[in-house]
Amino acid sequence: MAIICFRWSAADITNYQIDYFLDTAFLKSLSGTDADVDVWQKKRRQLEDTLRSRPDSSVYYANAERFYQKLDTLESLTPALIKKLGWKDNEQKALDYARTALQIRPSSAFLWKQVTLSDLALKQYGNELNGAFERAVSLDGWNKELLFKIIRLGLENWENIDDSAKQSVMLAMEHFLIIDDQLIMLHDGNSTINAKLILTTLNAAKACTTNNQLKAKLPKFDAFCKDFVHS
Repeated sequence: MAIICFRWSAADITNYQIDYFLDTAFLKSLSGTDADVDVWQKKRRQLEDTLRSRPDSSVYYANAERFYQKLDTLESLTPALIKKLGWKDNEQKALDYARTALQIRPSSAFLWKQVTLSDLALKQYGNELNGAFERAVSLDGWNKELLFKIIRLGLENWENIDDSAKQSVMLAMEHFLIIDDQLIMLHDGNSTINAKLILTTLNAAKACTTNNQLKAKLPKFDAFCKDFVHS
């Protein structure tokens, strides 16, 4: 038992180091040198070791999702690094790890949001994407950072997602506007997020037409749409 506890503790430390690397050190990889390649290869070996140590930990699989999501981002930022590594299908691997993590922890709104990110990147517009949008909003629908990301992802892909996903995105906008009103009351008339400006900048007006067609009962978003039309 003591040996198992030691292995788990070591895996936790390694997982934290990988997490820190993904937060900061990966930016140093943009030059794509051989040293950068060595670092990424080492981190992937460490990541695989943690997964073998704790195959029942959603945290480790979530970190694996982050690892490959960062690599997918680097494909456009530093193609030289990706070419040297020779690792393919990074977005698909990120999605697969998110799915595995969700099997262990289906209540994670963050992971459902990550599924939307990968599905959209892979142009997989189906039931999984619809469910991911719905679950992300229903599980943590008052988290303004998560709402903003869901709204941005939805609006950027508005022409490709179906009505089910659009309804979830519009509900996220409704919640975003409600939070904005609450912040205005708390801060003497000043909002710390300025939801209406953000939604206008993201071109949320295109969702107003859909809102009218679906007759969704979203009073705050309805008012935003009416104000936008008359502005």
